[in-house]
Amino acid sequence: MFIAGPTRGAAADTDLHHATAASCESLTGEDPIEDDTFTELTNDGGALSEPGTMRMVRRALLALLVVFMLGTGTDLMLLDHHEGAWQLVPLALLAAGLLVAAWSVRGGVGAVTTMRILMVLFVAAGFMGIVLHSLGNREFQLEMDPAAGGWPLFWKVVTAKSPPALAPASMIMMGLLGLIYTYQHPALRRIADR
Repeated sequence: MFIAGPTRGAAADTDLHHATAASCESLTGEDPIEDDTFTELTNDGGALSEPGTMRMVRRALLALLVVFMLGTGTDLMLLDHHEGAWQLVPLALLAAGLLVAAWSVRGGVGAVTTMRILMVLFVAAGFMGIVLHSLGNREFQLEMDPAAGGWPLFWKVVTAKSPPALAPASMIMMGLLGLIYTYQHPALRRIADR
């Protein structure tokens, strides 16, 4: 935040801004780009624009998503979460997610659309993982106590340590974060404007 000193006031700052804008216009022959916008080229050479603050938020969301994907993938590998076909699903999605995240940095239509599809698969895999973990826990609890049922059985299933029944919810969270990243993405707005 700028705090005006004794020799500069708000009027001087406004005059400086207008003088700079006029200089840019005289040099280029075009109106200068506003302070809160950016222009980026898509894969097909078209220009995308969105407010600078939104661009920073979008990049922060993508960075956060990548950190979560790396952390979750590392955690799953350290837990040997690759013994069966169903256990490979989140690892495959995380690997694909990292590749698509890198691709989507350029902001092309194909990358953003692929990101959306993949994030829906993340959410679906998260719900499926919760079901599979819960069924595994239920089976184990019933082997330990065949007479268990009702609320006590449900509570044991949900609070079991291995496998944690709600751990796959992290896939849901990452999927939703990725969908928020693609929400009203400028690449998608450009297609809608055609």
